[in-house]
Amino acid sequence: MVHDHYVTGAPVPQNMIDLVPGWVSKLPSEVPVEAGNLNLFVDPRVDWAMERLGGVFGESILELGPLEAGHTYQLIRNGARSLVSIEANQLAFMKCLIVKELLGMTRASFLLGDFSSYLAENSLRYDLIWASGVLYHMPDPISLLENISKASDRVFIWTHYVDVEEMPLDDPRRAPIVGEDVVSWRGHNIKLYRRTYFDVAQNANFTGGIETEPAWMEREGILLVLKELGYAKMDILPGDPNHSAGPNFCVLASR
Repeated sequence: MVHDHYVTGAPVPQNMIDLVPGWVSKLPSEVPVEAGNLNLFVDPRVDWAMERLGGVFGESILELGPLEAGHTYQLIRNGARSLVSIEANQLAFMKCLIVKELLGMTRASFLLGDFSSYLAENSLRYDLIWASGVLYHMPDPISLLENISKASDRVFIWTHYVDVEEMPLDDPRRAPIVGEDVVSWRGHNIKLYRRTYFDVAQNANFTGGIETEPAWMEREGILLVLKELGYAKMDILPGDPNHSAGPNFCVLASR
């Protein structure tokens, strides 16, 4: 071949998957490819949220950090009219475009960039904001929640958190915590746990946040901020307290 960037043979879906390394999701069976192993395209957390929302038919959704578009796929299948999904990781963004093509998700649009900046700089509003797996990657998670509250009256969040009972002081999962801060916000003292990503620069498959020291919140701190931002109704789905990264939960908050 004149150049190794060319693909020989007839086009098959697997060629597109092989274009980007490090897949973590298992794609739907309708697409004959080998990718990752996690069932993020049939995620029960999405089913739980859809039951409580009564679906999202005809609604506009802003998704933060789609990873490989697994939740995007489920939201579109549940009737979303339009879905804007923002991803900062270049490799993850390329995977989302590949998935969009393979699964024909014409109502989904993917943007490459920082969703925090997007929320801070735009006045657009959405019927729902979908924030799965992103809050615990933020250096300033409270600011993200504030900006989310300006853009939608409903938000779905799945996130890790710090808890002294579910993650005691001698728990090895606390090893990445490098400091603790108490911030004063609207008359409340809220604790933030600064963490490190350790060897992120050597990990080609890193899918975390943009900044080097994100801050985790306590579960009650997250709920307090949401309540103060006007989200009076909150449905909660407990997560896995034994998860290798730390305890987690889902909250579907609405005004």
